[in-house]
Amino acid sequence: MIWKLGLISFLLFIGTISVRAQYINTDELVIVPGEFLPLSISEIEKRGINLSGSSYDQSLTTGIMLSKFQFPVQNKIISRFGPRRGRMHNGLDIRSATGDTIRAAFEGQVISSRYYYGFGNLIIIQHEKNIKTFYAHLSKFIVKSGSRVNRGEPIGRAGNTGRSTGSHLHFEIRENNHPYDPELIYDYKLGEIRNDVESVKSLAQLQRRLIPKGYSVNEGVPQYYTVRSGDSLWRISRRFKMSINHICNVNHIKESSVLKVGQALKLY
Repeated sequence: MIWKLGLISFLLFIGTISVRAQYINTDELVIVPGEFLPLSISEIEKRGINLSGSSYDQSLTTGIMLSKFQFPVQNKIISRFGPRRGRMHNGLDIRSATGDTIRAAFEGQVISSRYYYGFGNLIIIQHEKNIKTFYAHLSKFIVKSGSRVNRGEPIGRAGNTGRSTGSHLHFEIRENNHPYDPELIYDYKLGEIRNDVESVKSLAQLQRRLIPKGYSVNEGVPQYYTVRSGDSLWRISRRFKMSINHICNVNHIKESSVLKVGQALKLY
């Protein structure tokens, strides 16, 4: 009789553990080097474990991450971010000879390494803070999808695949899938990271900070622009390097809308 009670108690104990296990939030478990089992965030904080430099580093802000940017290939920019030939050019075209080494701009994980329509041979890397970088028109892949890469690590060779008129690298940076000008981060003329970068919380915030005063070859953009004689949405978008779609959205107008001289258009 005693052994039966013991068995029942043991089974109830196991059942309690199983039930409790269902409520463990695995998003709060972190693999810590030297530890046999993953630890909870509260346990890490309780034991004072230093995670600096690891994939779970709460001190890594978007600004700090962006400040570690490395230009993927050090050559001349031949086409900048902004409207081009009737459509938005969402990145930089950087002159590169076929076979030139292309390097990862940040540490991250390769989520795509394949041929993709007009991009040709394309590598996409997922980084921290919902940031992705795109490397297009490659002649050769060095890394495969699923690979983990370090900042500055070779990932491919420049080329002329896809919709391309000559060997070059098309490079994009996106936050939450929205493209931003890489020159917001990197002062190509001086060859260094811009002073504003490290303190920002997002690329969107960096853009809002730099657009009014101008950067690179871009003039400062006023928050409101007064329409002049001869202006069109295309001409305004090209001047201030923003898409027609963006201008229409912030002003609640259509691409077919007729602009009037003296009309105030909001730009951001």
